[in-house]
Amino acid sequence: MTKSASAPAPTKPTPKPTSLYLIGITGNVLAQAAAHIRAGYTFDLNAPIDVFAAAGTLGFTLKLGDPEAQFVEAAKTATEEAYAIEQVQQARAIEEAAARLVADRDRAAVKAQLDAKIAEQEAALKALKAAAAAN
Repeated sequence: MTKSASAPAPTKPTPKPTSLYLIGITGNVLAQAAAHIRAGYTFDLNAPIDVFAAAGTLGFTLKLGDPEAQFVEAAKTATEEAYAIEQVQQARAIEEAAARLVADRDRAAVKAQLDAKIAEQEAALKALKAAAAAN
């Protein structure tokens, strides 16, 4: 077995500032904030949030630390409510799909009955034409 030419160098953790001010296009800056929040930051509730509606930009400050307990609980409640709504929507979608399948099956059965009657009528008409031609 051969030893690899070079082992990867150990990485040094990047030092984290105690606070960050993020500003940019709203969707981009919120996505960046999500990454920072995963890395241990939370919104600084004592700093103002800057909204520049005309430019579609947003600015706010994040600080190192955990969110307050009330916000953790509010997030948990929001997640539970969103999940409950999603479950209801999925159940409705399943019910609607089942109703469509039943309706399609019923339409197919009616069509098959009508096709059979048409075939009978066409056979009777053909027999009548043959009888009329024979006379």
